[in-house]
Amino acid sequence: MLVDFDLRRPALHRVFGASLHPGVNEILRDGQDLESALQATQVPNLMLLSAGRSSKAGLAGLVVSDLKALFSRLREEFDIVVVDACPILPVVDTRLIGQHVDAVLLSVLRDVSRTPKLRAACDLLDLFGIPVLGVVVTGSSEEIYNEGPYEPRPEAQAD
Repeated sequence: MLVDFDLRRPALHRVFGASLHPGVNEILRDGQDLESALQATQVPNLMLLSAGRSSKAGLAGLVVSDLKALFSRLREEFDIVVVDACPILPVVDTRLIGQHVDAVLLSVLRDVSRTPKLRAACDLLDLFGIPVLGVVVTGSSEEIYNEGPYEPRPEAQAD
């Protein structure tokens, strides 16, 4: 199960060519049934719960007490639940959601994310008792693809 918990700027529905709603917003705000909000994806055995119609207030404007119930249902129904959420530092939603997950895998952008902010995010997660599994670095320098054909370094060649 993949859940789009970026309630302010949802995007996973576009990645999978799925509907934006009903989703998390409708479940927490309107009491929408979980089963009617689940969507199959083109990926075998992967279901999507989209964010639903955006809420400028994010989780603060929703029934946060129902968050625990939603995560309990997801854990009952699915072996693995992966949550995509907002950035940790500027948005409180992620800290609220983080209290209901087993661990966090941070995603950082190469040449954009800075070590002090990454350290601050880890410290904040630690403060909330949310374990960090590790970091995934995305993005690459185009220069490595424009250097010509790949040639192994001399020290990497076998004798």
